[in-house]
Amino acid sequence: MLRAFMITRALRAVSACALAALVAAAVACQKVPLLAPSGSTITLNALATSLSATGKTTIVAQVIEPSGTPPHAGTLVTFTTTLGTVAPAEVETDISGRAATTFSANGASGTATITAISGGVSAGATGAVKIAVGAAAVSSIVMSASPLSLPSSGGSSTITATVNDSSGNPLAGIPVTFSTDAGSVGLAVVTTDASGAARTTLTTGKTTKVTATAGVASTSGTTTTAAPSNSITVTVNAAPGIAFTITTSSPVAGLPVALTLKVDPVGGSAIRNVVVNFGDGQSQALGAASGTVPLSHTYSSSGTYTITATVTDSNGDSFAGLAQVTVAAKMPPTVSILPDNANPNANVTLVTFTITATVATAATGATIQSVVVNFGDGSPQVNLGAQSGTGIKVPHTYAQAGSYYPSVTATDTSGGQATATTIIIVK
Repeated sequence: MLRAFMITRALRAVSACALAALVAAAVACQKVPLLAPSGSTITLNALATSLSATGKTTIVAQVIEPSGTPPHAGTLVTFTTTLGTVAPAEVETDISGRAATTFSANGASGTATITAISGGVSAGATGAVKIAVGAAAVSSIVMSASPLSLPSSGGSSTITATVNDSSGNPLAGIPVTFSTDAGSVGLAVVTTDASGAARTTLTTGKTTKVTATAGVASTSGTTTTAAPSNSITVTVNAAPGIAFTITTSSPVAGLPVALTLKVDPVGGSAIRNVVVNFGDGQSQALGAASGTVPLSHTYSSSGTYTITATVTDSNGDSFAGLAQVTVAAKMPPTVSILPDNANPNANVTLVTFTITATVATAATGATIQSVVVNFGDGSPQVNLGAQSGTGIKVPHTYAQAGSYYPSVTATDTSGGQATATTIIIVK
């Protein structure tokens, strides 16, 4: 009896030890991270590729196994960055194989190179995400002056430089350097505020160009590009008189904008040369023009443009006259195509399409230039020329059964274009 009791007790002890060993092994297994198998790929994406020096953005790693499917949920991905921080640095994937973390610039400027690794799999140098931060993120500078012109005795103007990244977002905390070709500025270096703007005061007695520079120079191969800069000219009023009149009431991109330049040399020296800069990189030399000069210019894209007329007199002094024109975006034509029978019989039924092609209301001055009908069956297209309206009829017979997608494309004289499509099922 005693022996049986001792044997039972021994067996229980062994079972307890075995159970403890199994539990310890299970705990140890749980501590081993799940990693992407060899041959997998990691693709990185960032919600923003440029940030202010204190900005943040989300970084997402997509893990795909060699079979083309996501790995098991909970696969560990480790993120690293050469600038700022990523937190958390270790993230487990969700059921779709995605792991997300947050990159923080932490006040630094430069280019952050962010990569991710899971086991022996890495996004690699070519798959790393690069984020321009702070000064390195500067892409453009928008200049303004208030007032833009000063009386002949000179005075002061507030110069504002707004610093933006490549997506047009303002950048705070960026040092901006101001310089002039005449007069002086109150502060030569100003840091942008929360709206991306840096301001200084220009004091001058003559027409002055103020230049703002921010960001850093960049090098690609053997080519070095200077740090982004922009300039604005503050004029000091003096003879001759210079005036612009925009005669087109509603300018639209792709259509000529008519304007009149008036140069009055009364009270000043004879005019030697006049050059008009339309604000979009295009200019026109008018020579020794004076009086009323009609001009026409076509802007390729919408926006507000500052037109500058620089007048040089016989003494070599230059004067500038300014005007602003706001150009609306191209509005595509309104088009439609409607068959009178969407289920015709092959080589029997004559389908008549009703075409609509009209110019958008905002496209003032534009007209329909061409209307092209494509029946979708390989037959020759029909060009209706400059026809427009709501009841254009075009007949066509389909030779073979099948599904076809006839379309109409209308183009107007401003370059606007629109296409409409329908479906025909031929029996």
